[in-house]
Amino acid sequence: MARIGVIGAGLSGLTAAAALADAGHSVCVLDKGRGPGGRMSTRRAADGRQFDHGAQYFTVEDETFARAVSAWERAGVVETWEGIIGSIAPGQGLAAAAASAPKPRYVGVPSMNAVCKLMRERLGVAFGVRIASISRREMQWTLRDDLGDDRGEFDAVVIAVPAPQAALLLETSAPEMAESARRAKMRSCWAVMAACPDLLPIEFDGLFINGGPLAWAARDNSKPGRPAMESWVLHALGVWSDEHVDESQEQAGNVLVSEFLERMDLPASAIGSWTAHRWRYALPDPALPSRVLESAEGSLVACGDWCGGPRVEGAFLSGIAAAHQLLEQFDGTSLGSGDGI
Repeated sequence: MARIGVIGAGLSGLTAAAALADAGHSVCVLDKGRGPGGRMSTRRAADGRQFDHGAQYFTVEDETFARAVSAWERAGVVETWEGIIGSIAPGQGLAAAAASAPKPRYVGVPSMNAVCKLMRERLGVAFGVRIASISRREMQWTLRDDLGDDRGEFDAVVIAVPAPQAALLLETSAPEMAESARRAKMRSCWAVMAACPDLLPIEFDGLFINGGPLAWAARDNSKPGRPAMESWVLHALGVWSDEHVDESQEQAGNVLVSEFLERMDLPASAIGSWTAHRWRYALPDPALPSRVLESAEGSLVACGDWCGGPRVEGAFLSGIAAAHQLLEQFDGTSLGSGDGI
């Protein structure tokens, strides 16, 4: 049985950790945040509203991921979002919105981080721990946090954080991996969480918005299991977010709220209150072609949606690839074709 450290409790890290634990290894997950999910997190307001301010939904193409999603549905933590989705062309407003082709879109229930919470239940996860360095001595990896405290020695380590953060951790211990991670550029994303006093006169529950700073708007309360209060999430275009990444929440949020009101032809009173959040590393552009990075001896791996493909499915498949690499290293086996989670 190997002792394996996992840095990051987003979907990719927890997927790898769960698969390794299921194979009989001792797994310790460390994360700098307050809870699981990473960019699948959910923000809760004092009045009971909640906002999926990161990942909005996910789709399924890969068979391995499809089996996992089916297992999550049976566990009651995933459902299909039946929302009406549309798009708005550049220079157009809501009146010119066109319906998008229907396809299955899935969300966590009762929040996007429900899947990560389910996996966390059977894993040892330490939150509020920011790993600052990785070093190797006598066939063991040592992790130290930003306070200089030793967080343990491990036979193997999985790094499941955004590419720029992974590159910093890898600079000394695995410079070749660090160089590869730096090639995966990541866009930022400004998000706005808007509380509305009344139902907005918008027939769509999600809108792709083209031309301007906004890229997406969604009625969060239209998703299954959410509070009924009218709540909207706005996402800015990645290019615009990068250009305004250092602005204050108030500055960036004002632009996005104003754009939303104008494109939807709504008065300022349509939104009662709002808050903004900056995702510094939101989407890979581009992702690396490989699903996983590995060190020369194979006991240090890195994974995430920046490896092999973006979004929720990409994060999951990269976590599976990381677990597969370490299982081959320690057990000479690979993952089976079951549910996997």
